[in-house]
Amino acid sequence: MRVRLENITKYYGREKVLDKVSVNIEEGSVFGLLGPTGAGKTTLLRIIAGTEKPSEGRVYFNDEDVTDVPPQKRDVSMVFQSFALYPNMNVYDNIANPLKMKKMPPPELDKRVKTVASILGLEKLLDRRVQALSGGEQQRVALARARAKNAQLNLMDEPLTNLDYKLREGMREEIKRAIGGTTTIYATPDPLDVLAISTHVGIIFNGRLIQTGTVKDVYLNPRDISVAQYFSYPYINFFDAQLVEIDGRSYLALNEETRLDVTHIKGKLTGGKYILGVRGSDLYDNKVKSNMISMKLPVSFCEYTGSETTIHFTYKERDIRMWIGRIVEYPENKEVKIYMSPEDIFIFDESGQFISRCIKAS
Repeated sequence: MRVRLENITKYYGREKVLDKVSVNIEEGSVFGLLGPTGAGKTTLLRIIAGTEKPSEGRVYFNDEDVTDVPPQKRDVSMVFQSFALYPNMNVYDNIANPLKMKKMPPPELDKRVKTVASILGLEKLLDRRVQALSGGEQQRVALARARAKNAQLNLMDEPLTNLDYKLREGMREEIKRAIGGTTTIYATPDPLDVLAISTHVGIIFNGRLIQTGTVKDVYLNPRDISVAQYFSYPYINFFDAQLVEIDGRSYLALNEETRLDVTHIKGKLTGGKYILGVRGSDLYDNKVKSNMISMKLPVSFCEYTGSETTIHFTYKERDIRMWIGRIVEYPENKEVKIYMSPEDIFIFDESGQFISRCIKAS
């Protein structure tokens, strides 16, 4: 199913919670709706599902206007953050419930339930009461119920939020299996969910959809610093830079010793001051490429997560973080030379608008 939203606006009293949201979602895609709590994600899903009416704007499924179509006629399944299971039923009956409401013949119903249970590893739990299940198992039941419905559109509202970190890692793969090629809109505050699950992404802040595109395109070409900060894993760092001319070449100077050659994109640079963004995974404590630039920063502290280290540095009262896939130890206040490759650097103007990545044409 294709989904098209045109200027969806929603008021609760005088409060505008959605502001002219427009987007096209292609059939079979997984659209990650990424934004913080209160951004309007749940309200938008409810409008698509039909349980809420927009104050303005229209909703289209396959070019058919469904804005006024009741939810039971929209062929949509929804998975909630709260699981929304029936505690008085066992796993089998929870999965079968929407099929019974459709009056599906019992043999077909039984086959559908057992097939979906097998896909999500629930076949040995079908007789168990959902209250006796772990959080991860309950979420798999919710996914199985949605998959069994075989709707043309899946809506998922922060389905992993209530699970701990390790469970979320495993459940992302379960969600991929549950989606099964069906058009899906997946609302989440976690960029890792989008990177792991989605084909496309829409960044929503304060009820406004500010950038959409494929996951790769938005990740590599954020429209501004706010998108780069929110849709980033690991953390993205920012450095101030000044445009200077030396011996006929153009550089963005971070300090007197550290300069980024931008002669090849000089035409895009019209101001004097800029902000450079580099993700923590693209900072190094050794020179791994010949074209790297470097600068020295004092260590604030080292943070260890298993076999990985995040080294925190101080830069103009900012926290600069370098992610390294091994255990390293640096004492506090030690000056460490950090390296970065030009092709990993994002260039923003002084107002925070994205200009370009520092990539030379091949």
